[in-house]
Amino acid sequence: MAASIRRKLPKTSVLYVFDVHEPACERFKKEFGDMGQIEIEECPRQIACKADVVVSMVPGAREVAHVYLDADDGIISATENPQRLLLECSTIDSETARDVAGKMQEAGRGLYVDAPVSGGVPAAEKGTLSFMMGHKVPAAGDLAGERLRLIVAMMGDPTKLFWCGGVGTGLAAKISNNYISCSVLLLVAEAMAVGVKSGVDPKMLQNIIHSSTGQTFMGDNVCPVPGVVAHAPSSNGWKLGFKTQMFLKDLSLGIEASRKMNLEPTMAEAAYGVFEKAAEDPRCVELLKLGSPVGPSSTTADPMVDAGFLIWMWSAGWGNEQNPFEYVSTSYRVTFGKGILSQLPSLVEKLGCKAVLVLSTPEQTGIAERVTSILGATAVSTFTQAAMHTPTHVTEKALSQAKASGVDGIVSVGGGSTIGLGKALSVRTALPNLCIPTTYAGSEMTPILGETENGRKTTRRSPDILPAAVLYDVDLTMTLPVKMSVNSGINAIAHGVEALYASNGNPIIDLMACEGIKSLCEALPALQLDSGDDDARYKALYGAWLCGMCLGAVDMALHHKLCHTLGGSLNLPHAETHVSVLPHAVAYNAPSAPLAMAKLAAALPDGDGDPVRGINALYRRLGIDPSLKSLGMPEDGIDKAADIAVSNPYKNPRPLERGALRELVRRAWAGEQASRDL
Repeated sequence: MAASIRRKLPKTSVLYVFDVHEPACERFKKEFGDMGQIEIEECPRQIACKADVVVSMVPGAREVAHVYLDADDGIISATENPQRLLLECSTIDSETARDVAGKMQEAGRGLYVDAPVSGGVPAAEKGTLSFMMGHKVPAAGDLAGERLRLIVAMMGDPTKLFWCGGVGTGLAAKISNNYISCSVLLLVAEAMAVGVKSGVDPKMLQNIIHSSTGQTFMGDNVCPVPGVVAHAPSSNGWKLGFKTQMFLKDLSLGIEASRKMNLEPTMAEAAYGVFEKAAEDPRCVELLKLGSPVGPSSTTADPMVDAGFLIWMWSAGWGNEQNPFEYVSTSYRVTFGKGILSQLPSLVEKLGCKAVLVLSTPEQTGIAERVTSILGATAVSTFTQAAMHTPTHVTEKALSQAKASGVDGIVSVGGGSTIGLGKALSVRTALPNLCIPTTYAGSEMTPILGETENGRKTTRRSPDILPAAVLYDVDLTMTLPVKMSVNSGINAIAHGVEALYASNGNPIIDLMACEGIKSLCEALPALQLDSGDDDARYKALYGAWLCGMCLGAVDMALHHKLCHTLGGSLNLPHAETHVSVLPHAVAYNAPSAPLAMAKLAAALPDGDGDPVRGINALYRRLGIDPSLKSLGMPEDGIDKAADIAVSNPYKNPRPLERGALRELVRRAWAGEQASRDL
């Protein structure tokens, strides 16, 4: 509001400002001082002494009384000026407004007019607020009325200026309006929750309601489901929303006013009770600790948490359900440490193997030779032709060599390509597979095998695919190039992300996912500064192991299906494809997985409660070029990928919609920054 006034005042006019939080005044002066003179004052009295128009907005009635009636610093202690206009824009009770107005007039300090506003922060920034004036319609020659009209036009839309009558009537109108809007937001949240939980696409549902008898301003502009309405607070990190504290205050004003009129405030009381109950529920409190951009208190939801965020969590049941879950532990041996490759012979012996086949890619022949040397006579054969996406013709070639060599075990050393080949051989022969990962891909921890044949990649899952043992030696990742480390690390993060909204998820895997994502987000930027940072390498491999555990324990969804589609059908590099798709997959699923997104946001740095913003910030920090186009994907591959993605239905938080999926792939192809408007 102050910014709108400063923009429209003549540059020669002085704008006097005061706020109890002085840094806010300093920031305002720094940002808008070039538009004209701005003077910061120490109290309301000083402003009133220098100005013939005063505009005020404070949290409640107590603060209004202090601004105007305090004997030391209030406007009542300023110089006498009956022509001074006092425009009070707070939402308070009408009785307080009439009391203050009477005392201002009696003291000759000016004409007090209640002028509450509607439209929220977005309208205040744009200068399009609605004003409800506690003043009669200005008659011809009413100079005060015309001055009020001019002042309000600096902050609001002249077509939304309402002259309600005498002092207090503007507030009565505002309270009536808020009675509706506060209650309707709860109705919108509950109705959207019913539809979304029933499998209706949230954007489709909102469009249906908008075009039908359920259409409301709150549904069109303050829809609490993230990613549905682009300009709503829910789609912008809850930055421009209405805080729960103010929400409850406005509902209580409506309840109080209703009772004074001998009316029964049934709807407002019901809405107040739901908000109050949600804010105090310990499960919602825990959720808000994850998802609130401003953070909660210890025993109740922070009063400055966005009301839409709170009520969407509550209505959709993300905070007030105790969902059943199943956790199945897998059976394999993991050895983790630094400089422990020498333990390999004993691990092979524990598997009962006496003659093993060592696998690697052509690029990692050196590490394969090192492994062969450590194993000595136990390594009877080496195959160094593992390839990306595990093509079946390569598997058949390795299988022939394994049979010819008479091996009784497999040692796969390298990244996802080598480990995939080891799995393909193991599931065909029932030979134990010991994996030694040198990247952060995580495939070594999963019972999943993706294979490519005739240009199409298929994925299967079976306990028989799971490696028998894994050896993590941090030293083997020390020479991993930084770019490959980043791509592989993001690939691992993707496993944790999708585990958080897996259809068969559970609290144990959630903990692993959050810890793994957090560790990798801390490690990868450090590795960019120093690729030989021992602590960062340890933390990255640790995070990759945890995210790999997630990948192996629960079902993956849209992100992994798209990446396998793109990689297998268009021969795109595996890790880099994950990097390109991940931000957009998160943006697509965000509206339908709020609890998962709250947990993800807490694990990501610099997201301010928004996981999409957090991933974008991480990519900027890492200097990632996320375009599929740069990986060699042709533009006509966009439609091909979208068609394949919807051809085989699978579980995903949000229903699969070809149009939105095509746009997701197009954005990834173009390398655009992810946004929630999919």
